[in-house]
Amino acid sequence: MKRIFLLAGVLGLALHSAAMAQALQPHRALYRVELAHTGQSTSISDASGLIGFEWRASCDAYSTSQRFFTRFVTSDGTSSESDVVFSAEESRDGSSFSFDLADRINGEVIDHVAGEAGGGSIQFSLPNYQRLDLPPGTIFPTEQSARLIASAIAGQRFLETRVFDGGDETEIYDTIARIDETESFYLPHPESEGANRLTPLRSWFVSLSYYDLNDDTGAPNYEVNYRMFSNGVVDELLMDYGDYGFNARLVQLEYLDHPSC
Repeated sequence: MKRIFLLAGVLGLALHSAAMAQALQPHRALYRVELAHTGQSTSISDASGLIGFEWRASCDAYSTSQRFFTRFVTSDGTSSESDVVFSAEESRDGSSFSFDLADRINGEVIDHVAGEAGGGSIQFSLPNYQRLDLPPGTIFPTEQSARLIASAIAGQRFLETRVFDGGDETEIYDTIARIDETESFYLPHPESEGANRLTPLRSWFVSLSYYDLNDDTGAPNYEVNYRMFSNGVVDELLMDYGDYGFNARLVQLEYLDHPSC
């Protein structure tokens, strides 16, 4: 499956500490996507789109849903549309994770993967039933994000994790995050609705690199850079796939209710 970065692992921030979980804000967000750069190995000449994202917390689990729509134009003028829809639920203790990922090109489903992970294995229900072992130390996206924000608050500069965030068996990565606190003033996108409430919050710049397992080349599969706020919302994303990259800016932010547990 061609990897289109899923924001679940970045935006679905939660800590097992009840106080911290309460501090992180369930929310619905919309991001405007634009082409950031291209390389000589790609025929893409232009791209734009939207990312819709929602993160909710219940008394037992955290749920995320995301839709990543992109329209590509190649150098010969041909256009195509990519539509990736993702949903997941992860238990509060990080022991189980269910996921559903559908990838459409020009309206046609080219990949649809679904299953559950936990107890050291992944059990896929789509496209075919199969069971695979998870490599030792693999965690899920909310747990990864929990460790990331805990490291940021503690003043740590680097964090290494092994994560499976939904998809086929190739979507297990070793990750390295660099975390830099910033005092730079946050300027919301000029057309944003609701993002100005982030301005007074503490934030960090995060650079997160994803490496294929057992890859000894030292080169990441892809990288993501973003500003992470103390309430779990992110903005100013750069998603870099090497031969092309996207910028994404927050243009709409809506806070949702905390669970009454």
